[in-house]
Amino acid sequence: MQPADYHHRIIRADGQIRHLHVQTHLELNHQGKPVSLFGVLNDVTEQKLADEKVIKALQERNIILESIGDGFYALDRNWVVTYWNKKAALLLNRPKEALLGRNLWEAFPDIVNTPIYHSYHKAVENNAIQHFEYYYESNRTWFEITAYPSANGLSAYFKNITPRKQSEAQLRELNESLRNYANELTESNKGLDQFAYIVSHNLRAPVANIIGLGELITQTDYPPEVKEQFLEGIVVNVKRLDNVISDLNTILQVKQGVGENKELVNLQNLTDNIRSSLLNMMEKEQVSIITDFSAVNELFTLKTYLYSIFYNLITNSIKYRSSHRPPVIHITSSVEEGRLKISFRDNGMGIDMDRKGAQIFGLYKRFHNHVEGKGLGLFMVKTQVEMLGGKISISSRVNEGTEFNIEFGSDLLHNPVL
Repeated sequence: MQPADYHHRIIRADGQIRHLHVQTHLELNHQGKPVSLFGVLNDVTEQKLADEKVIKALQERNIILESIGDGFYALDRNWVVTYWNKKAALLLNRPKEALLGRNLWEAFPDIVNTPIYHSYHKAVENNAIQHFEYYYESNRTWFEITAYPSANGLSAYFKNITPRKQSEAQLRELNESLRNYANELTESNKGLDQFAYIVSHNLRAPVANIIGLGELITQTDYPPEVKEQFLEGIVVNVKRLDNVISDLNTILQVKQGVGENKELVNLQNLTDNIRSSLLNMMEKEQVSIITDFSAVNELFTLKTYLYSIFYNLITNSIKYRSSHRPPVIHITSSVEEGRLKISFRDNGMGIDMDRKGAQIFGLYKRFHNHVEGKGLGLFMVKTQVEMLGGKISISSRVNEGTEFNIEFGSDLLHNPVL
């Protein structure tokens, strides 16, 4: 007969339930026969009840931790995982069996020395709750994490906030688009201001002159030769009016885009074609055009717009050349941060940027009166650059030269169909 060691539950006569720890021992003689039996009975009711309370509390805690919508895990002072709920297993795709009893940093070596690592250590060292967001690269998920330090170690609650972060990113993109739209609207309003200027000054002046001269020519007080002068004045103002209307038509065609198809444009060939068309002028003024399109030599864009931009900037440099040296024009391409840049740099007269910088691209703005022009070229260049999705800037020094820098997006760098 083997010694007995067991727990026994009894109900006393008064109805109380008691828990007994029973231990018995049987003593045998040399022949193996029992000679004595003794036993020990201990009332362990209080201990049993205390154990049941602990078990119940643990069960209730586990039920709560398993039912919450957040992932949860607990770590001891050595960063060993002591608890890992089902939500944590689901969010991180790591089952509880693979984590319990393991050091967190050994189980997840990819988060060592990351913000989550430093936040957990800060929580323990400062005994302060840490609340933060963390992008877990391994499963491309954003988590919102709260770490609670305790005497036993650290507990962490976390949840997936990727949808919220995506919504925030979309909202930022929308706000950026709205800002860009507002900027475009502002620029459009500036364009409308330019047209208002044309109407008020460049249209009204010849119209007023025509009306005034027309009234004078009908009067009988003037001799025929004077009326002939009035008639000549009317013709001159009609031509002025026709020129303004022609300029307006040109601008409107650019604004409307003329429906041209995009194509692959070779920058060197484009420049060579313009050089050929200006051959007489270039030979007369001893113009040199130096190009470097080694970074980018082909753009997928509207050829007529790009031709017009190059043509206007090249002829602008020739017109406003220095009288002290032959014109040299450098045209180069480069790519910076995925964006294309084209630079036009000359050694011409230059412009006083402090006085005239804000008016450079204005309609009918001219800064040197010794050459013919209407002040339409740079306005057209800026308009066409913007129609192609780019932007243009200028830097210049008087008597040293001028540089125009054009920047386009990466969509012009190649043919998206190829």
